[in-house]
Amino acid sequence: MNRRIVHLRHDASGLSWAGDAPVNAAVVTSLDTDRWGNLYAAAPHENALRKFNPALEPVASLSGSLARPTAVHIPFFNVNDHRTGTLTRVGQPNAISVDQWSGLGGVRLWDLGVAIDGLAVVGGDTPSAHFTLTDQANLTLEVEDAADGHRLTSRGVGAMSAGVHDLMLLPGDLAGASGPLVLRVTAISPYGGASPEIAQAAFQVSGGGVMLPTHAVLLGNWPNPAQPATRIGFILPASDPLARLAVFDAAGRRVRSFTGGFSAGLNQVSWDGSDDGGARVRAGLYFYRLETGRAQLTRRLVVVR
Repeated sequence: MNRRIVHLRHDASGLSWAGDAPVNAAVVTSLDTDRWGNLYAAAPHENALRKFNPALEPVASLSGSLARPTAVHIPFFNVNDHRTGTLTRVGQPNAISVDQWSGLGGVRLWDLGVAIDGLAVVGGDTPSAHFTLTDQANLTLEVEDAADGHRLTSRGVGAMSAGVHDLMLLPGDLAGASGPLVLRVTAISPYGGASPEIAQAAFQVSGGGVMLPTHAVLLGNWPNPAQPATRIGFILPASDPLARLAVFDAAGRRVRSFTGGFSAGLNQVSWDGSDDGGARVRAGLYFYRLETGRAQLTRRLVVVR
C-alpha cells in the first residue's frame, strides 16, 4: 500500500497517466466525484471522508460522527427541459456515506458547502489575498476602513474552484486608502440555498503597498482536525523574521520542530503527523507554538487516525 490516489485519463489509445497524490489513509474503499470534478474518498480506518480538488490537492475532510465509512456517493438528478429538448445531469449539494451498521442504521446524509480558510493579505508592493476554498464558489471582495467601517471598494470576482488561491488586489481596491484596513471575502455556493461564507483579514497599506504587521501573526492550521496531515500558516514581520515552530502533545512534550527557511511575510508549514524521528503520532489533542524574538503564539489542533 503506497497511500496514494492515481488519476488515469481514458482516451482513444487507452488509459494514460494523469497524476497522483497522497491520500494519507491506510485503505480507500470508495471514490466519487461531484459536478465540479472534486474527488471524495472513503477512508474507513480514519473514520473520515477526504475531499480533493480536480488537481488532487486536499481541500477538506468530513469526520465527526462517521463510523468506519466504507462508501461515499454524490447524488445527481437528470433534468429534462421539454421546452428545449435538453437533458442535463445536475449534481446535488449532498454526500451520502455508508458507515459501519449499528442499531441506529448506517447511512448518513451530508450537506456540502464552501469554506474560506487561512485568509491573509500578503505581497508588499503587489498585494494579494491568500486563501483556500474548499469548494467551487462565486466570490465577492470588499475593502473597508478599519476605523469607521466605511467601505472603500466592493467588486465581484466571479467563480473560483476549490484549492489554494492568490487573488491580486487591484489598484482601485486600495485607491486613497491608508492606515488599518479590513479585507472581506464572501463566497456563495453555486448549489444555491446555502448561507454565504465570509472571511475577514486585517492589513495596512503605505505608499500603495501592503505593510507587513509589526508583530507575528499565527493564522492557524487547515484542515483541523488533521487527518493526519495539515498546513500551519503564519506571518512574520520584517523586523523579526527569525522564528521557530513546534508541535507539542497534550502533556506538553515536543514532538516535532520546524526551524529555518522562514521569511518576512506569509509562511506555511506542512505537518504530516509524524514526530522528529519520522514515527506517526497518535490520534488526540496537540498544540503548536510559534516563537519569535518578541512573541510566543499558541494554537491547538486535533489529529484523527
